[in-house]
Amino acid sequence: MPAVAGVDAGATGPNGRPAVPRLLCEVGSQVVAALAGVESLQTPPADAFPYFYRRDPTDKRFRVRRGDTGAVVETVSGFAPMRAAGFVPVPMPLVPEHVLGPDAAVAGAWDLIVAEDTPGAGETDAAVEFDRTDR
Repeated sequence: MPAVAGVDAGATGPNGRPAVPRLLCEVGSQVVAALAGVESLQTPPADAFPYFYRRDPTDKRFRVRRGDTGAVVETVSGFAPMRAAGFVPVPMPLVPEHVLGPDAAVAGAWDLIVAEDTPGAGETDAAVEFDRTDR
């Protein structure tokens, strides 16, 4: 199970279940990658996925590579040509602790914004309510 440094992918708890929850990345109903927890998503090993891509700093083109060997299978100028070649880039999921840092009080760092449609109101009369809940 691919994992980042410091994550023991084989550790089990007292009940015999994995100590680190598995993170499954699926396309449709097919699992294409399994990682050892959300921490491994931050910088997953290249071989965790069937393909990965990076922009070359010298010519600014994307190199799509096989995850298991690193061999270049496609070189493209951008995301549209990458999609046309059959490689759909996956947006990186947002993990608040990865963005805000390990010392952030994530539970209290969120604002809830609720936009309500008022019956009979025009588009310019929409009500927006801001609610800050400090924990």
